[in-house]
Amino acid sequence: MNLTVMAGTLLYFAYGSNLLEYRMHIANPNATLFDIARLEDYRIDFLGSSKIWNGSVGTIVELPGSHVWGVIWEIPASEISNLDRQEGVHTGKYKTFNVNVTTPEGKIFECRTYKQSLDPEEIVELDRMPDNRLPSIAYIKVIIKGAKEKKLPEDYIKFLESIKFNPEGSLTPKGLDVSTPGFHVWGIIWELDKADIEHLDHQETGYNAFQTIVVTPSGQKINCRVYQQIKMPNAYAKLRELPNSRRPSETYLKIIVKGAIDREIPIEYINLLRKTRHNDFTDAYSDIGQEVAGIYLSYKDLSTQ
Repeated sequence: MNLTVMAGTLLYFAYGSNLLEYRMHIANPNATLFDIARLEDYRIDFLGSSKIWNGSVGTIVELPGSHVWGVIWEIPASEISNLDRQEGVHTGKYKTFNVNVTTPEGKIFECRTYKQSLDPEEIVELDRMPDNRLPSIAYIKVIIKGAKEKKLPEDYIKFLESIKFNPEGSLTPKGLDVSTPGFHVWGIIWELDKADIEHLDHQETGYNAFQTIVVTPSGQKINCRVYQQIKMPNAYAKLRELPNSRRPSETYLKIIVKGAIDREIPIEYINLLRKTRHNDFTDAYSDIGQEVAGIYLSYKDLSTQ
């Protein structure tokens, strides 16, 4: 099919931050969703440095046997200069070209897309990228949120979640929110010697560290280091309805609740923790297991009653 769908419009294939509708509409408010689609024999990759995102940004590289899922946006042809400007075509960082993409129904459309003008010197697995090519955690979160918003295939979302990122770039561009609206996490701020950070990183093996802003009860905002598992959940679930593979042990949950009680975390948050579904495993013989044995949890499996 031709690049133009009808007189005055153009199809654009997005695979990076423009998967997210809010992000797309910042510079292209009249773009409308056309479909999702798959680009064959290419793979998403990351390169360069962005001051906006504090890390490398997306591109696509030719790689036979691979594919890139994305979104087809329909844009007024008169506004394509806005998209070119957003993508940095005028600076030479990105270039445009046309690709044929295939929708889930098997329809093929010719679309405009963008890739960085320079390709990586070496194509490596995205969970083993060198530090100078890592995207920021904020940038990856926007891509993943957009992929989930547009219901891209689950296996591709899992692939995106496996990408190694730079934990330092936790701030998103102004007006762009990738948090889970209406939710919050209470916790404790510990002050550590810089020399001890290496020990903490070692303790948190399997996690990525990043910086984020937290707010104290007095309203003071503090920039803190925090840890997040490298692999994010495929889907969010209520804590009372966690699937088997994601339930904490009873002992682990009691340790968290006891810590929250000891540090006088708000009682409504402690009650939320108490209701979390656990897997009933209790370490009754260890010192810490005995220390938390008397902690009350309120979760009850109604299916067994």
